[in-house]
Amino acid sequence: MIIDSHVTIQSDEALKELLDSMEANQIDLSVIAPGKREFAFDNTLGNQRLARYCKQHQNLRYWAVVTPWSFQSGPAEINKALSEGAVGVIFDSAVQGFSLLDSEIRAVLESIATTGVPLYFQTGTPVLALPLQLAFLAEKYPELNFIMGRSGRPDFRTDAIPALNLAKNIFADTSHDYPDTGLLGLHSAVGSSRMIFTSDYPFETQKFGVSAIKGMPIGESGKAEILGLNVKEIMKVNL
Repeated sequence: MIIDSHVTIQSDEALKELLDSMEANQIDLSVIAPGKREFAFDNTLGNQRLARYCKQHQNLRYWAVVTPWSFQSGPAEINKALSEGAVGVIFDSAVQGFSLLDSEIRAVLESIATTGVPLYFQTGTPVLALPLQLAFLAEKYPELNFIMGRSGRPDFRTDAIPALNLAKNIFADTSHDYPDTGLLGLHSAVGSSRMIFTSDYPFETQKFGVSAIKGMPIGESGKAEILGLNVKEIMKVNL
């Protein structure tokens, strides 16, 4: 079983290319995310588009997007998306214009806390989206699971392991790294049970992402956790 936990789909044409890639690389399920415009302000349109794709294709799920600046409509938007099949909530603070240390994001997380769905935060962009900032945030919500998008890559990858050690409810994203260097370092620090396979398609190929995990010098059971078992559990998805 292979679940790609973060891919970006910005158009109908891109969806067709993703489905072809999934078939070629034997990926059972992809969790799709919106484009930057939809992150910034077209949250509802983005969620509706992704929900439509998931209704059309059984092998897709989606990340709901909401901006912390939508004080009135944010919680309702999240609940609506979750009722329509979203399996988690995604944030890109550098695009959405907030810091992971801001009170606005904490207000959103308070409304999400009872749902138990995982949260995906892009990291690696100064000064708004850093791994240690995410650790500070995650420590305040031990009941929630956080995925450290791109694990601080490229410029803050060295902060990923200290952040993971600070907050045990953060999972490492495996995208844009190599089996016997960065990925092995993450595995040595936190083990396979806290690593989640993401290709970050189309910014990297699914072929590279899958081959990087399969090429890690660890046991097959650990690879199975990373490639799908971990995220299947925290997203509660059925295949």
